[in-house]
Amino acid sequence: MSCQAKLADLKLDTRGVKDVLKTRLKSYFKKRKLMQSVLEGGPTDTYYDYICVVDFEATCEENNLPDFLHEIIEFPMVLINTHTLEIVSW
Repeated sequence: MSCQAKLADLKLDTRGVKDVLKTRLKSYFKKRKLMQSVLEGGPTDTYYDYICVVDFEATCEENNLPDFLHEIIEFPMVLINTHTLEIVSW
C-alpha cells in the first residue's frame, strides 16, 4: 500500500511529494505510539510542561565541495505541550 493510500485511510492530508508523505505518516505513527504509552501509564517526562522543537534547515546539496560553507536558511520551531503531546504554537 502506498503512503498516499495509508494517509487517505487515516483521513490525513494526502498532498505533497513522496518524502513529505512519508514524513507525515511517520509523524502520525510516532505520535500515536507516544499517546498509547501515556495512556498505558508508561514513562513520560513531565518535568517540563512544554518543549520547543527546532529544525535547522541549511543550504545543503549532495555535490557540495567539502569546504562549502553552509548557511542556515530557516529554523522553524514548534512548541509542544508535554502532557497532551499537542502542538501549542508554531
